[in-house]
Amino acid sequence: MNTDDSLVGKLLKVFSLKTPEEVDALVAEHNKHPELRLGQKELASWTVEVLFGKDAVKQAEVISKVLFGGENIMETITSLDKDTMQALAEETGSIIMKDKEAKILDLFTESGLTSSNGDAKKLLASG
Repeated sequence: MNTDDSLVGKLLKVFSLKTPEEVDALVAEHNKHPELRLGQKELASWTVEVLFGKDAVKQAEVISKVLFGGENIMETITSLDKDTMQALAEETGSIIMKDKEAKILDLFTESGLTSSNGDAKKLLASG
């Protein structure tokens, strides 16, 4: 969740079933290492669990690793099960390619990221 650090404790107290002491302990840990976003992750997990169930929390965590990085992105991607791969495709959009191999320029154009291969080349060249 994209929540300001200063709001994490308040939101957890309002929206979770954690005791005030549990929230205070989590906020203290969060404040020691804000870059780990422990409070935001807890809030996101709680929200997903309430709306979609515990299995969806695990799936959302795996998808987040794919989208936002993790220790070994290729290992994460190759370990995705069919349901998680489908959920990832639904959340990010996907295209079906006719051939098994595709050039990166074709992927940019077919996905709609660029309007032509020339635009794709310019985009890649600009970094």
